[in-house]
Parts: sequence; structure tokens; C-alpha cells
Amino acid sequence: MSLVYVRAYFFFKRVVEYLGYVSSGRAKRKIVVLTFDDYIDAKNIEIAEYLKSRHIPATFFLTLDQTKPEIIKQLVNMAHEIAGHSLSHSREEREGSYQSAKECYKELSKYDGNVVSWRFPWTSRDEQSVENVKNAGFSIDSSVGTFYPVKKLLDLGTLYEIPWLRLPKQWQMDVNEEDYAIIKNYIIKSVESKNGIFVLGFHTYYQYKKFQEFKDLIEKLVEMEVEFITLREAFVVLKNGKL
Repeated sequence: MSLVYVRAYFFFKRVVEYLGYVSSGRAKRKIVVLTFDDYIDAKNIEIAEYLKSRHIPATFFLTLDQTKPEIIKQLVNMAHEIAGHSLSHSREEREGSYQSAKECYKELSKYDGNVVSWRFPWTSRDEQSVENVKNAGFSIDSSVGTFYPVKKLLDLGTLYEIPWLRLPKQWQMDVNEEDYAIIKNYIIKSVESKNGIFVLGFHTYYQYKKFQEFKDLIEKLVEMEVEFITLREAFVVLKNGKL
């Protein structure tokens, strides 16, 4: 079977699942999971502090060579989830080598005894890289984007997949205010339109550049009375069928 047919199959499979999900109305809860990729430093940790002040937990996928130990400690003390995003985000690591994932898991576990979540650099992966991450100790992979809220887990064999909501082309939001407003409205309309778990994928650096616009988005979601939980907590919700 050609790659074109494989891609077409999975595309239509997701469309069918989406239509079935919307028509069934099975999900009763409206949950938002805020996730942030790459490094945290003394400046952009202000994002984590702001979320803490609003009693909103988030999941931070950390690139460890750019994130100092004291910053990791602060994230854990603020009740945020720390998660793996490779050691250096280098091209050599984009396939998720076992050694990289293992060292990442070992280092994060020094600060949090319940490290479970992973996201591949560039969200690039294959069968072997998934196996590497699983063997390193991670049990959740959130590297795949989807156009609808999560309603079930994909079991990869002791590694479970929780997709994040795919946004328009500029999903990193390294854009001007006008474009940011468009993306913000896209998120709000998506969350308003249906129930489920919305895993939003951001980059910490870009959100700090647009910090006020980011806070405006969060405050709008707060007004909608959504539930904010970590990716680790979302796994429990999905596994226990409590959506």
C-alpha cells in the first residue's frame, strides 16, 4: 500500500471519528490542557508564575540543556507538570534516540517522582523512536496534532498518545497582534463549540513576546469556566472514562 493511500486512510478515519464524536455528544466536560515547549529562563518563567496566580496548572515540555535546575525546581514548586522534550532539541535528537530520552527522564525525575509526558522535537517520530521513548520510562506521548478535542487514548503499548489541538499555520503565535487575535478567536470558538479535552500547544518564548495577548486569551478561557488540568491529569481522565 502506497504512502498516499495510508495517509488518506488515516485522514478519513479521523474525519469519521470527528463526525461521530460531534453527533454523539458523549463528552460532558470542557477541559483545557496548556502545554509549553522548549526552554524556560528567568524571564519567561513569568508565564508559569502568572498561571500559578490564576490557579492554572500547565505542562512544560523542557529542553534540558537550556533550562537550569533552579527553574525546574520552581516549576515543580508551582505545581506545574514537567515533561521531556529532549536534551538539546538538536537535529540528531529529532528521532528520539534512546540515550537522549533516557537521560532526559533521569534528569527530570530528580525533581518530580511522577514524570510521564513526552513530546518529540519538531514532533518528528517513527516506530523506533516511539519505542525508544517508551523504554526510557515515559508513558504519554503528545506529539501528534488533531483538529478535534481528544475523546480517547491511542494505546501504543505502555505508551499512550494524547494529541494536541492543531492550530492554523502560525500556531507558535510568533505573529503580530492582528494575526494573534485570529488565532485566539480560533481557539475560543473551538473550545466553545464542543466538549472534550483541548490540548493547546504553545512555545514559551513566543508567548512571552506576546505576554499581554496571551493573558487576554487565558482570561477569556477562565470566563468560559473551563477546567484547567495538566497532561498527566488528562491521561487519568481519559483512562478512567470520566470525560
